[in-house]
Amino acid sequence: MHSSPTWSTNDLLSNAFGLTSVEFRLWKILNVYRNGFRLVYGTSGTPEENAASYARARLDAETWYYRGNGGAAVISDRELLDTPGDGDKNLILYGNADTNAAWDTVLAGCPVKVSRGKIAVGERTVTGDDVGCLLVYPRAESTEALVGVVAGTGPAGLRVTERLPIFSSGVRYPDLTIFGADVLERGNAGVRVAGFFGNDWSLERGEFAWHDAASKPPAPGSPPPPPAVPAPAPTPGMDALPR
Repeated sequence: MHSSPTWSTNDLLSNAFGLTSVEFRLWKILNVYRNGFRLVYGTSGTPEENAASYARARLDAETWYYRGNGGAAVISDRELLDTPGDGDKNLILYGNADTNAAWDTVLAGCPVKVSRGKIAVGERTVTGDDVGCLLVYPRAESTEALVGVVAGTGPAGLRVTERLPIFSSGVRYPDLTIFGADVLERGNAGVRVAGFFGNDWSLERGEFAWHDAASKPPAPGSPPPPPAVPAPAPTPGMDALPR
């Protein structure tokens, strides 16, 4: 921040989680995959939910081994909670708050919560049992560690995340991305919301784009929408052409 005649660090950006401003904004979801990260699957759901969570964690571990020539520890939520002195490692949680017992501990204070059948983003809610989510947020009991979330509102939602190229070069994701299973057919139209938290990791100071923004009533004084463009006339078939 410039305040003539000198430059200074914005207090909002610095030391909110023990980081400088530059380090602070580099904390993005792909940076979760460093700092001795652990892949944490849930064991608190139904047998189907637990199996889906474990399979998803193993997929990432094997992909990391193949693409990055690296090893990642795959542990259960119970193992994590029973392991003291490991609070500064990055974590990737699989499942949701109902199926992964570590959620409330390591994501305490996070304004986004994925549960069975719904995702709460502040006061707004995305519903459905086939909704997936990518999320990054500071680890609650640490001043330097991150938690990444690969979540689904159900096994179907978690399976959608398998199609995301997380470890591909050049691919980047915002702090929060929520999408339905229809993203596989509709592309960007299947994304429910995406965006970034504020520099203080709040929703209020962040920037998020909701898919339903176009359906909201226009603000007072806003220009009218452009007129609809008529669809082109169909091209006649071979039988309709003059002979």
